[in-house]
Amino acid sequence: MAKVALLRGAEEVFAAHGLEDAKVEEISRRAGLSKGSFYLHFESKEAAFKQVVEGFLARFSSMVIVPEERSQLPTEPSETLSFVIAEDLTLFEFLWQNRHILRIVDGCHGEFSYMLEGFHGTMVDASKKWLDHWKRAGILRREVDVDVAAVLVNGAYHALARMMMEQKKRPPLEAWIEETVTLLFVGMGTPATIEAAITRQRRRVSGVSELVTRRPRKVGKAARQRARRPL
Repeated sequence: MAKVALLRGAEEVFAAHGLEDAKVEEISRRAGLSKGSFYLHFESKEAAFKQVVEGFLARFSSMVIVPEERSQLPTEPSETLSFVIAEDLTLFEFLWQNRHILRIVDGCHGEFSYMLEGFHGTMVDASKKWLDHWKRAGILRREVDVDVAAVLVNGAYHALARMMMEQKKRPPLEAWIEETVTLLFVGMGTPATIEAAITRQRRRVSGVSELVTRRPRKVGKAARQRARRPL
């Protein structure tokens, strides 16, 4: 229990100050323990930092599935888009809920850069497997270079995650993921996939437009009701 409390305290301190400016005293204080207790579990703040990052990356990696881990996968373009969007949204919800740790991970430099590099390599490998699967399933075009596409896909999601970290309130993740997946599948998809992606996008935009056009009428009605009230 003491180690868990120290790791939570370390997460808070590293997120607020970074590794260089983090103090063991503050980590211990946030954990409700003494400085001596800290050194019973960790040799240094660097050792605690490593465990925080490794723990987070392990949890996130366990959520990243690959095709062979699923017994049934969609075969139609529209179903595939829905599947990919749902899976990606789950991952980004996790990142948003753990954004304070994500900031720590993003600061892995120097002697700890190998952890982030290894994680990126794992994500690229997973993307390659998915892209290859979607190619064989006829969702993506046969001429798509899986190696290049995997790097581009991961670069896009990495940039999206960093943009998310800059937000003070929860961003519209659903819209972000929907737009990102649509762009990727339109760029690499077969004609049937492109048609499904564009149709889905038009329906989404149409739904937003309907909401926008309805709101002024509701506001106007409410304003008229208030105007009729006696002073």
